[in-house]
Amino acid sequence: MNDYADFVSGLDTAQSCADSSDAALVYRGVPPRFALALGLAFLLAAACIGALLVRQCGAGLLVFAGAGLAAILLYVLPGVSLAALPLGEALSGTAMGCVLTLAAAAAQGAVLSPAALLWCAPAVLTVGSIMLTNNGCDIEKDRDAGRKTLPVLLGRKKTMQLLRITELSAAALAAANAAIFCTFWQGFAIILAAGTALSAPIRTLLAAGPEPTSRSARMLGAVKAHSWITGCQAAAAALALMMK
Repeated sequence: MNDYADFVSGLDTAQSCADSSDAALVYRGVPPRFALALGLAFLLAAACIGALLVRQCGAGLLVFAGAGLAAILLYVLPGVSLAALPLGEALSGTAMGCVLTLAAAAAQGAVLSPAALLWCAPAVLTVGSIMLTNNGCDIEKDRDAGRKTLPVLLGRKKTMQLLRITELSAAALAAANAAIFCTFWQGFAIILAAGTALSAPIRTLLAAGPEPTSRSARMLGAVKAHSWITGCQAAAAALALMMK
């Protein structure tokens, strides 16, 4: 939906998109109407699956469904799109890192508490980092289009500083969660193993400022960092459950 909106608004063009692997509507000949139809089909499929979950798990899940739909509309609708403002990272991180996590917990009958927000925090930060990496590669394009994303306001150097702080904070919070769910030494062992595996994608992600031509490699590094950090938490929780 966001790709469609950027294409029809003239933001994504052959001149503004340096990475040909990133803009399917520009370089791959994907018809805009097909992209729009595909996006709407995804929303319809999600609504059908959500309806089944609500029927099985209760109407309380509608709160999360409404929050997710609001996030989508606020991100892509012309005139109100938060993607063009310094709120895109916070919106995507909260929607995908927090709302989805809490919805999954609620669907399984968990009683939500403030501690659940601590569990969500690493995912919020790492999903936000994915968006920050993406927008960091678009600084010049977004600035020329009059968009005021967070990287446009910060500049490339400060964007990289924020990215480093965000990723390290996410790793630290994951370590704290592992220590809470396991004994200290079990959690420490998981963090040590995950940190060793995480070092390569972290180095790739944080080596230098994001450039339009390096988007694919940087986005892959950001996704790997998210997967390892949140996977570390999942391993800690699984270990804690098996030890009971």
